[in-house]
Amino acid sequence: MIKKKIVGIYVDRESLHYVSIIKKIAGYSLKSPMHGHSSHQVKSGNGYTLLKTFLAQLPVDSSMSIYLALSRSEVFIREISLPVMPVEDAVMSIKNSLALYSHLEPYSIYYDVIISERNGGSFHALLVYAAKDEIEKYRKLFKETGHYSSLKGIFPLSYGVSALLDDETEPKNALFSLVQDDVVEIFARSGKTLIFSMSCSADAADEKTMLINAAQSQFPQFKDMVNELALDSSSLDNREKHSKKTILPPFQTNYASAALAPFIKRVQQISLDEEPVKINIIHPFRYIVPFILILLVVLYFITGSIQRKSVEASSELSNLVKQVKELENGLEPLQNKIDTLKKASRFKTDVQAFMQTRPALYTVINEIAALVPDGTWFANFTFNNNNITLRGTGSDALKTVEALRSSKLFSNVMLRGSVNRRPNGEENFTLVLELIEPELQNQDNAASDSENPTVTKSASGSSAAGEAR
Repeated sequence: MIKKKIVGIYVDRESLHYVSIIKKIAGYSLKSPMHGHSSHQVKSGNGYTLLKTFLAQLPVDSSMSIYLALSRSEVFIREISLPVMPVEDAVMSIKNSLALYSHLEPYSIYYDVIISERNGGSFHALLVYAAKDEIEKYRKLFKETGHYSSLKGIFPLSYGVSALLDDETEPKNALFSLVQDDVVEIFARSGKTLIFSMSCSADAADEKTMLINAAQSQFPQFKDMVNELALDSSSLDNREKHSKKTILPPFQTNYASAALAPFIKRVQQISLDEEPVKINIIHPFRYIVPFILILLVVLYFITGSIQRKSVEASSELSNLVKQVKELENGLEPLQNKIDTLKKASRFKTDVQAFMQTRPALYTVINEIAALVPDGTWFANFTFNNNNITLRGTGSDALKTVEALRSSKLFSNVMLRGSVNRRPNGEENFTLVLELIEPELQNQDNAASDSENPTVTKSASGSSAAGEAR
């Protein structure tokens, strides 16, 4: 698990405050900076001497980060208004004009810039600087104790307090008053960013009032409210609620919490040292390019996975197609047998239908043969349901019609078309007639009842019947 120790320190003339935390993957938690010390403490005495002793006792750790907050009495802040321009140009403009904004020589100071944007796109800047000699005495302690590489930032206390303040427990549109050493600082914030800071002697009430009026005239939104950040202020009533929202102790009891706030809250980092000004500028390509690279890597793996699954699916499909073909080949003989059985079934049905109509057909033929005049022949016989069509030749077509009309089996017996007479006197004609179904069934039943006695009684009777047909 990745762990990193972070120590915040506030030092003034009469005290030393420190808070030690450890950063884990899951977040931050309080952690003792060394054996025999609590995770946070306020020590009274000469601040510089206490800092030297604390750093000497603190084990050297190259992965540790230390942030040092100083009293407003050691730092100067100048307010600068800039027109609309790129933020890089705004920083360069301030750098080139240090001699105008600083009451000290530019070569004799360490400085940094806090930039915030106002409505309309213009910039509001605070030039934060201090004499090199004052800052070097602290940096020297870090070098002597082996902690110089761990020192990540030196800045005024109010810069950290602005990042630490909670909008739910502190008035949003208010000025703040904070006593440090023998000075009182009037400051304001926008979000988590310090936007106004002026100081005067702590016992100069009139001068303090002037500073408040100047701030309220410049920032009307702050109205008449000034929040006193002191141990006896009303904001201490919110200490229990504050402690539940952050792992840091309330800064009213330990100012070192404000030293850690800019890092934890991820606001613009400033430091009074020789390093150039660092402004948080969002460069789209810094995010777009890594995002595209990550997206390409993800797509590469997704594409590879899809290709592997596609190959596996194609292989499975080929196996299934092969199995289906094998099954089709195995089923082909069975299908041929099924087709043969179907044909046999249809043939059986046709035979049964014929056998059912055969007795009636024979009865009709026998009836016609018995009735028509001798010498009458029919070359074509069409039997369709109850309708019969006869095409034939005879000596007298009309007599043939009259003979068939005399049968109880037929109705609507008539000639169709014309009658053609041959040279030999015979006539060609076509007859149509309808069967009387009930009468036909009666005769069939009677024939079935008498069929067996006739066959067994006399063979000559059967021969006579054959001659009649």
